[in-house]
Amino acid sequence: LSRFGLFFPEKRDFFLQDALIFRFADLEQNGRPFFSRRIGLGADGEPEGILAGGKITGRLGPVKFGVLDVVLDEHDQIDQQNVLVARAAVNFDESTLGAILTHGDPEAIGNNTVIGADFNYRNSNFLDNKNFNAGVWVQNSFSDPDTGVNEDAAEINGSGLAFGGQFEYPNDRINWRVSAEIFDDKFNPALGFVNRVGIRDYRATFRRRWRPDSNRFQTVDSRVRGRLVTGLSSTVETGDFTWTAIDVASPIGDKIEFVYQHRYESVQTAFENLDVSVGRYHFDEAQTRITTSANRWIGGELFLGYGSFFDGSRTRARADLSIRFSKFVQLGLIYAIDDIRLPDGDELIHLASTELSLLFTPNVSWVTLVQFDNVSDSIGINSRFRWIIEDGRELFLVLNHDLDTSDGVRAGRIEPLVKLQWTFRF
Repeated sequence: LSRFGLFFPEKRDFFLQDALIFRFADLEQNGRPFFSRRIGLGADGEPEGILAGGKITGRLGPVKFGVLDVVLDEHDQIDQQNVLVARAAVNFDESTLGAILTHGDPEAIGNNTVIGADFNYRNSNFLDNKNFNAGVWVQNSFSDPDTGVNEDAAEINGSGLAFGGQFEYPNDRINWRVSAEIFDDKFNPALGFVNRVGIRDYRATFRRRWRPDSNRFQTVDSRVRGRLVTGLSSTVETGDFTWTAIDVASPIGDKIEFVYQHRYESVQTAFENLDVSVGRYHFDEAQTRITTSANRWIGGELFLGYGSFFDGSRTRARADLSIRFSKFVQLGLIYAIDDIRLPDGDELIHLASTELSLLFTPNVSWVTLVQFDNVSDSIGINSRFRWIIEDGRELFLVLNHDLDTSDGVRAGRIEPLVKLQWTFRF
């Protein structure tokens, strides 16, 4: 429901192991120099061939380091190629100084290299034992695509700069953060994640917390969050103001919060999935979220939102239910709906999923996930059996199955997988 690419987190165990070593400057999404889903997965998440891969991570004194090298099979008229990521950081008490290098472009013919450096300052004894963090970072990408194969590649040919910084005061009663990021329009981290370039992105958050002397309430929070995105010419493209009027939590983890959000969008290019015309829009939404404690045998979260949406309206809801029948059997149910009413066409989006977990022992489990949405008109099934033989040695049996529901129910891809992970220590 946006013009910008969505960020999907990594799920593959090989890339999740020691992933924090490759983390750069605490960047959340846009501007990451390395994003492991670029390796072995296409733009729409389809698997692509990996011929071989190796990773080395470790620590030598104050230096932590990681090197990842993968050989990708040929695909979509792109020849077999090698991609590389190298990261190192030096610890100074609580602070770090680091550098990163990536090389290779899984989705293009040609060369792409990114170099970057970051400094993260942390002080846990700031102003009478308070926490204070600050950081700066800079990256430069160098792209040399084959413009004869892809004419659009000329737009990113050359070098592109990105840099930013933030200050943060992450404490209990008072918590605030301000940041600024600038991305050149030719910044292109081919092994990273970027969905918006040619912008200046400013953000600020502030939270005030109270701890009432009451058995019913543990914390009462109020938060404001603001975001302003401009082009490199300072023309405002996006504005966002979110006020969490109240967020109340009980001692066992039950929560309720009420939120108001105002957004401004200058739409300069059409949406791919929605009939939103080029223009400038202001719209508002009221939100309520109720969360029950995970300590109960049945719990979950209910979210409701209603308000204007560009030149129409939007009603959305999401229910997330978890049931623990016993310590061996757990069930999760999710249903979400977006009802969007626009002058040029309405959209009604459904998403439903269920997850059944059978936990035979602490070391043996079988988890099956089934998910449906009416946008792709498909049902996805993922069933995984996991046996932890001992620490660092695991066996996985996985079955992935797709069903097409656009015209009845038809079987699609069936993918059985076997994985044995064996760690050697010396």
